[in-house]
Amino acid sequence: SETMLFRDKVLMKRHLRAAGIRVPDFAAFSEAAAHTLFRAHPVLIVKPRLGVGAENIFVLRSAADLAAFTASHQREVAELEAEFEVEEFINGTMYHVDSVVRKGKVIAATAGRYLGDVASYKTVSLCWSAAAQDGPLLDELLDFNQRVISCYQGFTGVTHHEIWVTSEGCCHCEIAARAGGGGITACFESRTGVNLRQVAVQAQLDGSVSPSIEVASHLTGWAVIHAGPGVLREPIKVPDEPWVVAARALAQPGSRLEAPDSCSEGVAVVSVRGNTEAEVTHRLREAVKMTSIKVSAASTSSGPVRFSTFRARPPRPRSIPTKHARS
Repeated sequence: SETMLFRDKVLMKRHLRAAGIRVPDFAAFSEAAAHTLFRAHPVLIVKPRLGVGAENIFVLRSAADLAAFTASHQREVAELEAEFEVEEFINGTMYHVDSVVRKGKVIAATAGRYLGDVASYKTVSLCWSAAAQDGPLLDELLDFNQRVISCYQGFTGVTHHEIWVTSEGCCHCEIAARAGGGGITACFESRTGVNLRQVAVQAQLDGSVSPSIEVASHLTGWAVIHAGPGVLREPIKVPDEPWVVAARALAQPGSRLEAPDSCSEGVAVVSVRGNTEAEVTHRLREAVKMTSIKVSAASTSSGPVRFSTFRARPPRPRSIPTKHARS
């Protein structure tokens, strides 16, 4: 069904590859399939076929890594094939394109570049993104996005599409029939006046979306801030500046913060606007610095609790993200 062509990463890539879309070299996971892919690619990625949020991603650089993965996932061959896919690592920069779609045609779309590593939750850092400026790269992204969505001719609703940009052009990562996470909904609404989640619900109710949506010229960006483990001791302070589109604290004092398991498990999300990608990135850095999260280490005794103040520090943007499954 069309639903599984959006959800199952193996079926998705088979469908798109058959339509001439560039996708990574991939297979349903098995040791034999991984060994075959290793002959052509030095690094492989294993991820759940139905996974979301960059969760349960495994990087294989050798036969020893493959043996360790299979040893830690004792399943029948058919179960592993049904649960995981294995694919080549793509050396590129990750972008996301978020769209309103009517019967396979994009009505409106915005594109953003992930700044740094979308799997940063593993090191308690940031997942953040800045909108792509007008120019040849944006045109290429939007064109590739439309080519992929055209492969879902009956679909009406919203999509979140992740794309690698490499020296050889665009390469499909994955696409979901839903609004993207983080601050994507707030940023899209800032530029279009349209709430992606409301559009998705309306499309499911009666199959309709607006036939025309204008995208404003200003740019936006967002950051999901991670923290933990520990106990949140005070309300999270988020910035209140005229260029802040939206800022939300996602945890309350007294909350026990576990180390995040996916990029969506942040404690705060901040969205900003600006006139250029550089200005948006600068304002994101400022907004993150202004966000104060006071936590204490979880105590195992009745003694005093040590307090610390967590202030997220944006990492320097990297051109080769390691994320391979956030949808």
